[in-house]
Order: sequence, then C-alpha cells, then structure tokens
Amino acid sequence: MGGYKRLDLDDRRNIEEGLGKGLSFRRIASLIGHSPSAVAAEVKTNRDLLRTKVAKIPCRQAKTCKRTDVCSTCPHPHTVCARCADVLCLSVCAEHLALVGCKRTASAPWVCNGCAKKRYGCNRPGRYLYRAIVADEMAKVRRSASRRGVNMDATRFEEVLSVIRPALARNLSPYEIATLYSADIRVSSSTLYRWVEHGYGGMANIDLERKVGFRPRKVHAPRKITHHGYERSFEAFLALDQDERDGCLEMDTVLGKKSDTRCLLTLYLRSCHFQLYILLKEKTSKEVAAAFDAIESADKTLFDSLFKVILTDNGPEFEDPTALERSVTAGSAPRCRVFYCDPRASQQKGRCEKNHSELRQMLPKMQTAMDALTQGDLALINANINSTPRRSLLGLSPMEMLVRVWGEQAMGFLDLFSIAIPKPDDIDLCPIDTSGIDEDDPSL
Repeated sequence: MGGYKRLDLDDRRNIEEGLGKGLSFRRIASLIGHSPSAVAAEVKTNRDLLRTKVAKIPCRQAKTCKRTDVCSTCPHPHTVCARCADVLCLSVCAEHLALVGCKRTASAPWVCNGCAKKRYGCNRPGRYLYRAIVADEMAKVRRSASRRGVNMDATRFEEVLSVIRPALARNLSPYEIATLYSADIRVSSSTLYRWVEHGYGGMANIDLERKVGFRPRKVHAPRKITHHGYERSFEAFLALDQDERDGCLEMDTVLGKKSDTRCLLTLYLRSCHFQLYILLKEKTSKEVAAAFDAIESADKTLFDSLFKVILTDNGPEFEDPTALERSVTAGSAPRCRVFYCDPRASQQKGRCEKNHSELRQMLPKMQTAMDALTQGDLALINANINSTPRRSLLGLSPMEMLVRVWGEQAMGFLDLFSIAIPKPDDIDLCPIDTSGIDEDDPSL
C-alpha cells in the first residue's frame, strides 16, 4: 500500500459505492489502497445521521408505562411521562429508542447504505447514511478545528511567550524567532503566524513589521536601453559563466531624508547572501569609487576575492565604470568588471533590492537622517541584519554562511568593517534613534 495517504473525495466516493453494493470493509480497502480499519473508522466517524419520526413507531409499554422524569429538564417533575402534553416521550426515552433501534447501525457496517429496507421507508431511530460529499466536508471541518487553539499547557505556553514577546519587540519575524530559538520554543514559524493572527497571548498583526508595512506598488514607465553599451549590459552579464554570476556582487544605494547629503552604499554578496552597508559622504560616482579604493587598499586579496564581478543599476552614482574598475595600484590590471541592469529593471538584481526591506526595519524610509548616522551605527546595522536566519539558506544566517564559504578570510572581512557576531538575544532590528545625535560630532 505504500506510505500513509489521507483519504480524498475520490476514495470516499469509492467507499460510498462499495457500501451500496454491500461489499465488506476489507474488500473496499483493497480497492482504494487503504487498510480495512481505516475504512471502518472513516465510515463510523463521518456517517450522517438522518431525521427519524419516532412517533410512527409505537411503544410496546405505552398503556402500562409509569416512568417519570425521562427528560433531563422536566417541565412537569414527577408526572408520568406518557401523559405529558409538552414533550413526546417516545423521542427522548432511551429505553424505547434502544428497543426499536436497528442493529445494522449499532455495529458494522454502521450505516444504512446497501440495506434492502431503506427503499421501503424504514423509519427506525438512529439511522445513518454515508455520503461521500458530506463525509469529505465533515473531515475538512474537523481537521481545521484540530489546528485551532494552542496545543500545550498554560505553564509551557507562558514560557514560550516569554521568549517570543521580547523577540517580536526587537522586530524579529516569526521565521527568525522559530529558527534562532528552536531549542527553547520548539514551534514552527507557521504556528507563530497563526498565534499572532488569532491574538493569542496579547499578540497582534501590528507587532509584525512586514505584515502591515508594505504599500501598493507604483506603475513604472516602459524600459529604456542602457547607455553603457553591450559589453556592460545585463545581456553580457548573463553570458558569463554560472560560477561568475553566482559569485557576483550586487550594488545599490539607499537614501534617507530629502535634506540628507549622505547615503548608504549597499553591497550584496550573492555567494553567501551577505549585504554590506557603507556610509558615503555624498551620492556621487567619486564617493563610490573612493569606497572601492579604501577597501582595496586595506586588503587587496580580500577585494580580489569578493569584488570580481559587480552588477548595479543605472544611477548617476554608478555612471563612471572606469573609476570603479581602476585599481589603486598604478599600471595594474582592472580590479573588477562592472555590469549594468536594464533601465527600470531592478528585479535583475532583486536579491539586493529584497534585502533593503531588512534595512528599512532599522532605518525607516523618509524618517531616518543618514547625515546623523555614525560608523558605530553602521557596524551595528551590518551585524544585526546579517545575523538573522534566512529560509534561502536553510535556517543559516548570512554571517554564518560567509564564514562557511570564506573561512579565515571571512573573519578578516568582518574585522575590516568592525562587524561583531551577536548572540540571538542581542539581535535587535528596531529603528535606530538618531534624534539625539550631535551632527557636529567629529566621528560622524
């Protein structure tokens, strides 16, 4: 029969047909590929009770019966039930129902399907009929109801909430909480979403930053042809070897308030899903090239390993590919190759764009002044965002993946940007408060 398979509507139709033909449970089970016990349990559990007019079946003790208080809530206590004008005693008397009941529904096959008397208008109490459509709906309702509520005792639930609530307050998603604290809570991310949806433990959807934070997308204008030529186009990028494309670096910038001069340069390493954030003094191609120069000067080997192929958009800050590719060492070969996405096609570097949603948790759009950020803030942002587990990495964080892929070289990369590896309880994705920062501070 193979592995376990839940009964579906087709199986139930075959059961209904088999019962109508008078087949045994064993025979029906062999036809649908399930065990006889599964078929018997299905019929008994999902059979449908039919209405019965018990008054048509006379009581054998009607003239001599002196029973009282047959009803659980008798309107006339201690009165002979056969004389009651409010309740028909035949419909509630257990002794009468047991006497006139049918043995066919009290034992296998449990239903009236296939019974020869059914066509003659049998009106015995406790009549059941197995109907595939009704049985399938009953099974779905019962399965849905079984998933409601919290499947643990109150004490254990409070222990789990003591871990979940602080993590939600730090803007961690249910998936990140379920992965980081898997040993403590032993609950899946889908269960956490369900708890929040139903408001268990005082939680609500408003606690989930992404569930309420997205706005409708705007309609974009038609694409234009890139002005950098075919040799740097996205089509040329797709012509590269698969290993080169998988190991490329996606580049973009993120702005703050309109009054800001500074901006963030974001560098996404495809190989390990790590996104690095660098603070630029202004949004110009000269500043981007200067950032590349500083990284190459600090560690030439590291730069050559991680910055071989770069994919970016057509923003004015990336308009000078020659400056980006030119090495700080005079007379040296180009340090990298720069390719550009098609205009208005940001999905071509979609991983970098998607990762910006993580950044916007800590730096809300149009609310955070980039001019007020410090290098300490950048180190904190880089550490927190890259320490959260990702589904695409099977529960690993980009930080863990970086170390696994690059080993000791990765530690040098983290040290270069003063990035520390935080513990799960130290990961905090709440917005950074820059309102009290002195913009004249020389560390800015």
